[in-house]
Amino acid sequence: MKVIIAGAGEAGDSSCWSFIQGKKNIVILDSDKESLEYLDSHYDFLTQRGSATSINDLQKVGIKNSELFIAITHNEETNITSVILAKKLGAKKVIIRIDNKEYLEDDNENFFKELGIDFLIYPEILASEEVVNLINRTGASKTYTFAEGKLLLFAIKISKDAPILFKTLHEITDELKELDFKAVAITREHKTIIPKGFNAFHEGDLFYVICKENSVKRLMELSGKKHYKVDDIMIREAVELV
Repeated sequence: MKVIIAGAGEAGDSSCWSFIQGKKNIVILDSDKESLEYLDSHYDFLTQRGSATSINDLQKVGIKNSELFIAITHNEETNITSVILAKKLGAKKVIIRIDNKEYLEDDNENFFKELGIDFLIYPEILASEEVVNLINRTGASKTYTFAEGKLLLFAIKISKDAPILFKTLHEITDELKELDFKAVAITREHKTIIPKGFNAFHEGDLFYVICKENSVKRLMELSGKKHYKVDDIMIREAVELV
């Protein structure tokens, strides 16, 4: 699976750290020389200096053969332009990080989908809960699938009884080496944290994670949620009592 990440800042660094654990084919594209040099010295993957909005630079990193393109630069306009170009040039799935909450409104989100953009990520707010996701993955607030269903991106809220409460990412990965998950972001008190190894989980944190389907149940347990199998559903109308 080839993944191209546009943006070598803190967000890009976090995404690389998480993906490299799974030994994915990662390419980082950024125009900042110092950021790329830092990544080169800490990780074993390809970096390419260039512009995410340049057709030539996107072709140099092999955009037409990529399974996933993620645009997480600090400039929203750059992200929008780059994912449109990436999809047109052959990327199978594209994910964009946005700063404008307005883009999540139904009509606007559909507009982005018409442009070929698969997923919009706005870390500062949890998007509306989806009924189907709550049925299939109890405790998951929002779920996306990509890589032909092989990978999931979803958010889970850390409860007061979570086994991982106050533990750092380093501690969790050391204790659960068999669990394959990729930390993307943590939302805490309306602020977004790009997770590092020393970051610990607090009650009420919203944890954005990428994982495989077979890791969902275990992640739910670690966050303090129970994963139920739903066979029958009954919906009752709520009536206000006067």
